[in-house]
Amino acid sequence: PPPPPLPLPRLRHACGADAASLGRALAVEYGALVKEGLKRSRDYYTETRPVTCSLSQWQELSGFARQGVKQCCPTAAEFFQGLEDGLGWDIYDALLDF
Repeated sequence: PPPPPLPLPRLRHACGADAASLGRALAVEYGALVKEGLKRSRDYYTETRPVTCSLSQWQELSGFARQGVKQCCPTAAEFFQGLEDGLGWDIYDALLDF
């Protein structure tokens, strides 16, 4: 069998001129890991018995998280928008497991 892949470097370089550009930079560095984590979390809550959250509930909660961030911290909303733009999918889905 082929050798296992090398671990990702622990130190990363990501910077941006503002919150949104920092989000985009982090999407490049961590996008694949975040997507894998989202899949594990969503599968655990929406498919593993006993199912504790339907996919529609997951999406509704994601929408509530988005609204809360926009109302409470506009800078975080800009950061997450940049992250979402860089990833190409709804980042708030991935935040629900935190």
